[in-house]
Amino acid sequence: MSFVIYDLETSGLEPQWNVPLQSALIHTDAELKPLGELSLRCRLPAHIVPAPGALLTTGIRPEQLEQAPLSCCEMLGVIARALEAWAPATIIGYNTLRYDEEILRHAFFTHLLPPYATSLNGHRRADLLTMVRAVAMLEPGAITVPLGATGKPSFRLGDVCRANGIALSEDEA
Repeated sequence: MSFVIYDLETSGLEPQWNVPLQSALIHTDAELKPLGELSLRCRLPAHIVPAPGALLTTGIRPEQLEQAPLSCCEMLGVIARALEAWAPATIIGYNTLRYDEEILRHAFFTHLLPPYATSLNGHRRADLLTMVRAVAMLEPGAITVPLGATGKPSFRLGDVCRANGIALSEDEA
């Protein structure tokens, strides 16, 4: 058994209009010992207009969009090959099933790569956000979920990490 833990930084929120600009993937064994790692950045495709909010959230500066080492197509190809090479694994991330997977699937489709690469070759998928919510509901004392500015529980990755003794700034999250 192995895991592929990943995250994407994108040009915006809508899968049909946006693409990944950065990706980080770590392949680990069952004890979470790293077996492989990718940290990739790509140039913004000419037909994509990035959302200003996405650039503020990710910290990607406009000049970085032109200076990245890979084209979007090249980066997606590297990701697709890694997912194939690292199979079978459990593909996991924080809010990946509702966001990153949709962005990645649409980008793979539009670049003629296997859109269901995270579901093929024996891969399984899991989402840490869903797991954190389940643990908070079923075993409330097992994890601390902080309250946000509105007084409601905050499940933002940085907030949950810091509330549970993991020093992770919002930028790092």
